[in-house]
Amino acid sequence: MMKKTVFLWVCFCMLLFQVSAASSSRQELPDTHTLRVTDGLDREITLPSPPEEIVLAGRANVFLVNAVYLFESASRRVQAAAETDQGMGDFFPLLDPRWEEKDRLPNDAGAEELVTLSPDLVIMKDSMYERLGPQLESLSVPVLTLGLETHEQYLRDIRLLGEILDEQERAQSVITYMTDYVDTVRERSSRTGDTPRVLMLYHAAREGTETFHIPPADWIQTYMTETAGGKAVWKDMHRSGGWQAVHFEQIARWNPDMLFLISYTQPSSEVLDAVSDSKRWRELNAYREGNILAFPGDFHSWAQSDIRWLLGLQWLAKQLHPEEFSDVDMEDEVLRFYRFMYKIPEETIREAVLPRLKEELPGRKK
Repeated sequence: MMKKTVFLWVCFCMLLFQVSAASSSRQELPDTHTLRVTDGLDREITLPSPPEEIVLAGRANVFLVNAVYLFESASRRVQAAAETDQGMGDFFPLLDPRWEEKDRLPNDAGAEELVTLSPDLVIMKDSMYERLGPQLESLSVPVLTLGLETHEQYLRDIRLLGEILDEQERAQSVITYMTDYVDTVRERSSRTGDTPRVLMLYHAAREGTETFHIPPADWIQTYMTETAGGKAVWKDMHRSGGWQAVHFEQIARWNPDMLFLISYTQPSSEVLDAVSDSKRWRELNAYREGNILAFPGDFHSWAQSDIRWLLGLQWLAKQLHPEEFSDVDMEDEVLRFYRFMYKIPEETIREAVLPRLKEELPGRKK
């Protein structure tokens, strides 16, 4: 009996030692899966591992989806997204064979609706955080915000997405592409010594009333104009904020050398047609010189802060400095861009993207 008791006691001690050692070992092992990143609002976000169920929520969702789908794992990870058709068609079925199966949300979906999807992470624009973020976080749903409004923010946010999705190498390749693209356009534009006076106008139509708006000085449209070698005539009038409406009298006072019309809900060429029928627009120097142009767009305009702004930058530089950029074939640029950014086959680009550009891509008629 004594021997049996001693034997059991020894076995118990050995088991206790093994459990203690295993526990100690677990405590000493580094947590290699935990992610700690800083988002667009400089908030530190901690995730236990790369998220597998992502929801893209809130307004301006098209910018989020355009950025996230630069990464191969997006199709697998994105569970739901808000609206992505700005009025000229939905681009994302070209990228994701499962797009129609995903949950689609209204832009104003609340925290309660988002929580029912049980996401590992909700991504939204910085501007949406105050309305949605604290409520989601109070319900233990992690929130990541992205800026995606300036060149610098875009580079930062692509790197951030690379960390979140564990695709750092892909993020760096996109950043390198963007940086080289911008540097090349800037360097070539600076050779000319010519700085045309440029005006960009966003056209909006609501309840039968048409208005034209200028972007703020710190938005991507202003950056594009200056990087392409133009002078943004509106810059000193509108330093920050959103789009600002301007009357035709102010447009006439600026009387720019070149004027570019932007539309997000319809092809800009349709806005150009309407402007061309107006007598007062014909008084502008840009009209008389044939320099009122429709800014290109396919599913989305090239004059907004999704990744297409790179194509818009190249096209804009070609209009401002046609001789310096005479060797640039925009059709080739489109093919190269979509093959690299979204891995779209050339045949699909020719069939689904290029036909949407036929009216606007040629640009200047000089």
